[in-house]
Amino acid sequence: MGACFFGGLEVISVNKKSSRGEQGRERAWTTYWRSGALHSCPTSFHGNYQGAIAEFWKGASASLPVPARVLDVGTGNGSIPRLLIDAGVAPDHLDIDAVDAADISPAWHSPADMPNIRFHPGVPMESLPFAQASFDAVCSQFAIEYASAPVAWEEALRVLRPAGHLYWVMHHRESIFAQVAMQECEHLDWLSQPNGLLDAALALAPWLMRLRRGDASVASSPHANEARARFNLSQQEVESRIRDATATDILGEVRAQVHAILARSPDPEYALGRHRAWLGESRLRSAELVSCALDAGSIQELCVWLKARMPRASISVQALQQAEGVLAWGLVMRNYQAGA
Repeated sequence: MGACFFGGLEVISVNKKSSRGEQGRERAWTTYWRSGALHSCPTSFHGNYQGAIAEFWKGASASLPVPARVLDVGTGNGSIPRLLIDAGVAPDHLDIDAVDAADISPAWHSPADMPNIRFHPGVPMESLPFAQASFDAVCSQFAIEYASAPVAWEEALRVLRPAGHLYWVMHHRESIFAQVAMQECEHLDWLSQPNGLLDAALALAPWLMRLRRGDASVASSPHANEARARFNLSQQEVESRIRDATATDILGEVRAQVHAILARSPDPEYALGRHRAWLGESRLRSAELVSCALDAGSIQELCVWLKARMPRASISVQALQQAEGVLAWGLVMRNYQAGA
């Protein structure tokens, strides 16, 4: 945990106690991964990654020794182990340790059936509990760029074997993921503003509860009618924003959830409060993605740093893209140290 790498080599002590903000960050990601998602861009893709990102991992899998001991840092719900298996690597040819600072426990993983894939919750990338030179490959997908740099990079190289490789997929500043996340931040700010949809729903909720209890006076109450009119106006504003804006999935999802809460929740005021908190965590994740996405200068700085530490290594970076646009940076470091 700590400040993400962003155009400089910021070193943050990993021994300091977590701040309230860091605890909120871990809680936000823990809540998210417990939802079962395999990746951090839920409104852009469903299931696991496909296309250019899957092709990247297919290429990585072809370069792994057999068997291969792999470390997956910032694993989330284990998209990399799944992608490697989907790429054709036999599960018994993989020995994977997957770590994440969040409290993870992927639902798809059965320790009894896949004992060679081990998940380690509560493990930051900056302090890995593994011996030096333990892994043939250190992999990361949309994770290493969130860590404190260069502490996490040093840890990755420490646990890498002399002939080991790095395979890192990182957020690109110009990617469709970063663009969607930025727009979602704007939408969430708009939804949560004073007198926005959430406030309007909260004002209407007690009147709906009185109606459910058979209070006929609600129909003639000017305050109830004012709350209803305000909520209807908010819905019209949401509809207008959906028509005019981009990356509007979050708007439709929030509108549907608010309707469901008002229609069915036994305690809509409490449920709306919980939903507002969930949206706050969603905004934290989207804002963090935007702030940690790397531009070309940041990628170049990372490559220079790696080359200085591993002068005999071959380092390549490409922008992973497909029809929708740029998805990510893909970095491969093949280590040709003595004995490789």
